[in-house]
Amino acid sequence: MTIAVVWAEEGGLWAVADTRISTGRRSDSPQVLTDHGPKILLLPVVIRQPGPSGFFDNVSLATTIGFAFAGAVPPALATHALCSTVLQSLISSPSTPLPTLREIVEFVRKTAERYMRDWCLLSPNSAPFSALVFGSSFAGNEFEVYRISPTPESVFPITAVQIDPSSPIAIGSAAQAFYDRLRSIEEHGEPFGRRLRLPLVTVENMISAQSRTDVGGAIQLARATPIGVNLYSRCSPVNPGKPEAQITFLGIDIRDLEPIGQCRVGMPGLA
Repeated sequence: MTIAVVWAEEGGLWAVADTRISTGRRSDSPQVLTDHGPKILLLPVVIRQPGPSGFFDNVSLATTIGFAFAGAVPPALATHALCSTVLQSLISSPSTPLPTLREIVEFVRKTAERYMRDWCLLSPNSAPFSALVFGSSFAGNEFEVYRISPTPESVFPITAVQIDPSSPIAIGSAAQAFYDRLRSIEEHGEPFGRRLRLPLVTVENMISAQSRTDVGGAIQLARATPIGVNLYSRCSPVNPGKPEAQITFLGIDIRDLEPIGQCRVGMPGLA
């Protein structure tokens, strides 16, 4: 029901996904539920240690990692909600080393397995999902990507495997179609002659082609740097060749999301 991809380029990690959420599998003629669904989410990691007051008010780490998922939406979002709450509520003593990204991924894996087991009790076929957890290691500037997914033979156990991001890592029902189209673009080029961020170009091409019912909506984009992961809005021309641009997030015009009190949305954008 989707495509989500993570890859290394330009000194960091990129993640891209479509925004269509639908029911069932492509072969079952799925029904589109929304074309504005989030599939790349942030996991804040905040660790506090005792400060001069004696309370845990000294922040020793504050960063974000990425969580991109494909498959069953309810257990995936439940996994993200619990992990997001817990990971920004960590405490430690001053002498305690920071957790590794691998240790955090193991917590996410166990949470994912918990919720998939819960959903399997009611509907075994609608419980599985896969996720890519990605970001910078806390001890240095190295980037890591882990795939959390059911085993090939059955839903359980849920495994977490570190993947080399030098080649794009795709999950979702359209993963093989993504690899095929990416290979074609690499060999033959694309209409606008772009050579950077080809996985982004590929997913964009798949969405615009409207050849699959399980891929559609808009582009969602994120980038991981040594200081954390940022989600990006998308800038596109209203009329090609003219300066006016539309800025969207999840395919929704940013102007429709503001104001919030006296504040405006100011997230970074990418054309």
